[in-house]
Amino acid sequence: MRMRRKHNLEERLSVCVSSGKLWEYSPDIDELKNYGLVYGEVNSVLPQNVNDIELEIGCGKGGFIIRKALTEPDKFFVAVESVGNVLVTACEEARKNDINNILFIRTNAKYLPKLLNRGIAKTIYLNFSCPYPKKSQANLRLTADTFLKVYDYLLATDGFISLKTDKPEFFTYSIEQLSAYGFVIRNVSLSLHDDPIGKNNIVTEYEKRFSDMGFPIYYLEAHRKI
Repeated sequence: MRMRRKHNLEERLSVCVSSGKLWEYSPDIDELKNYGLVYGEVNSVLPQNVNDIELEIGCGKGGFIIRKALTEPDKFFVAVESVGNVLVTACEEARKNDINNILFIRTNAKYLPKLLNRGIAKTIYLNFSCPYPKKSQANLRLTADTFLKVYDYLLATDGFISLKTDKPEFFTYSIEQLSAYGFVIRNVSLSLHDDPIGKNNIVTEYEKRFSDMGFPIYYLEAHRKI
């Protein structure tokens, strides 16, 4: 079911921007034609004293990343979401709780090398990404090759990707894609909530709903080859 557009959405997003909680990025026409041109032309949006981050791509309403920021105040988090209608909820929650170690970015993840430096991410979180089940939509999946190139650019040498999903087909696809790209798959779980690996897992609202319905939660970490 499609979410109803929030009242005064653009005005509310503008408040988030002016408060420093949100950065919005839309590529110009040349970048749309060949977004690869943005590599090496970084205009960093981070505070000057931030040298490494934890990054969530597809943060939705922000439940996961806000919990991380509150429990780990010594770290800096960046959360990316392209849909303003859900992102505004996350931004407003961060403003309400005066959380200053998160920056939200409204953009497509493939443009992140324009905004963030190479090797800056210690961890990249992919939590319940849209599986885009049709073969014709495979290039939109967040573990498609286009996006893996972005993660490769952003990850620190010892960094890794943390992936959770309730979709077994997407999980299998992601393992195949990540392995083919050269990542080393570790800490795989086919039922995270029943696995010791998940003892420190932050359960999102979406995750709880599907887990309560009896769906297993799949998890993996994808590490660089060193």
